[in-house]
Amino acid sequence: MIKTPPSETCRSSPNAFRSADHVNLGSITWRIPATGQPVYGACKAAIMGLTRVQSKEVGAANIRINSVMPGAIATERQKAEVLTPEYRAEVFRNQSLQRDLVPEDVAKVIVVLGSDEASGVTGSTYVVDGGWVSDP
Repeated sequence: MIKTPPSETCRSSPNAFRSADHVNLGSITWRIPATGQPVYGACKAAIMGLTRVQSKEVGAANIRINSVMPGAIATERQKAEVLTPEYRAEVFRNQSLQRDLVPEDVAKVIVVLGSDEASGVTGSTYVVDGGWVSDP
């Protein structure tokens, strides 16, 4: 976990990250774009740029920084509060995959990014959205 104050995050040094690899979480919200969430969308879009900058800042220490942009993920909270029949129909109209995406779909990508299998990957963003917006 980064203990640097938010105002200092963009000026972080390799020491701020210690010796771990990091996966930042964004969202496809800014790519759709969804209305009524300008601050949320802007913050999630910034994750992609932050990931690229951080990867350059700490790469010399062999620390990898990547990010994942999930789409509509059927978490327990989403199922209870957001995933109405109408919204689910909208998701399926836009997704290529015609199934609910679950937290494990995102977790699997994060596990790979944190593993030695992705030892040469840094500064990249991966979309887990069932084909809604696809690539960054």
